[in-house]
Amino acid sequence: MATILDSATHEAIEDKQTTYRSADDKEVVGVLGDVMLIDSSGDEIDMSGVTVPSVNSSCYIGKSATLTNGDFIAEFSALTTITFTGYPADVSAITAGDIECVRQINAAGSVVKVYHRDDVIMTMAGAVLTVTGATFLVTDVFVVFTNIPVQEKFDVITGTTYVGKAVAATSEDFTTAYLAGTTITLGGYPNGITAFTADDIEFVRRINVSGVLVHTHTRANSTFTIAGNVLTVAEGDFGATDTFIVVTNVPRVASNYLEQSIADTTNVATGTYYPAVTGMPVGIYKNLSVTGKLIDGAAETTTLTIEATNDEDTGGDWVQINMYDVKNDAIVNSIAATNQTMTYALMFDSFNFLHVRFLITATAATNTVIIKLRRNN
Repeated sequence: MATILDSATHEAIEDKQTTYRSADDKEVVGVLGDVMLIDSSGDEIDMSGVTVPSVNSSCYIGKSATLTNGDFIAEFSALTTITFTGYPADVSAITAGDIECVRQINAAGSVVKVYHRDDVIMTMAGAVLTVTGATFLVTDVFVVFTNIPVQEKFDVITGTTYVGKAVAATSEDFTTAYLAGTTITLGGYPNGITAFTADDIEFVRRINVSGVLVHTHTRANSTFTIAGNVLTVAEGDFGATDTFIVVTNVPRVASNYLEQSIADTTNVATGTYYPAVTGMPVGIYKNLSVTGKLIDGAAETTTLTIEATNDEDTGGDWVQINMYDVKNDAIVNSIAATNQTMTYALMFDSFNFLHVRFLITATAATNTVIIKLRRNN
């Protein structure tokens, strides 16, 4: 109910007012104590139904993928609609009643409008939120605040199962690399594993070029499939500069050795590096052995050399190294096959380097290359 202020109240308020000048030299008023808003007639303005949206970190927050660090993804769909993907593990669906407010941000980074559920009708159909009266643009990004309590985090790397990382990372059990918008290439499987299945994957962390965690895809909020060595995350929106941590539920074999398939392929072009041009970390293992096979046709030669570096910048200086040819009891700096099938076995004791890589040079890309690596302490 509105209250009419008598003259004594007006005088009391005026006694508590202090006049200040703003930075642009406008007169502003500071009031000591409680604040009452009144209209031009002296009536109190009822503010009981007015709320201001705020961030509650104890509830899930959705963001457009480019904003990073959201609990789920909220992307432009149409003029009045936003599509949600990548729900947290304990959330199977979001309803209109779960939404508190939506913040619309334009391409310049300015907040266009905040739509609050007290003022705007919001409806959900499947994973699509409709905000009545909104005027979204395809270039807009969004922050969606819910009232769904955040549950205890579950995506913890325990160290007891195999973990895949980018080839330039450290202490990986196998390698991961961007392939396309929803796909990741897996390689260098450990300890006799020749393939993973979709059921082996627990979660995938997507990390952008700045090292920021963009999103965690779990078995609860994403669909995983594997064909060969390619992992598909149906809800993925990967970029070419992203890196990935893929955590499996396959128990790590307790041992002091690690076995990896570096290459087992055909028609390799000259200048191809394995597992990548950035090489791979040697990790805690000090001894290396390499076996495999090179096959090439008439008047064609395929050559394997091995390079190492201690440069933390894997784009830095690589040095071709000598190796002990166990098969022929000789020190060599390359293995080559010309019009033949050649098996080989190489040994490196006390391999005290930071990174290693394998280089194939070939006179023609009609060949077979097999490289199998074993590391131990």
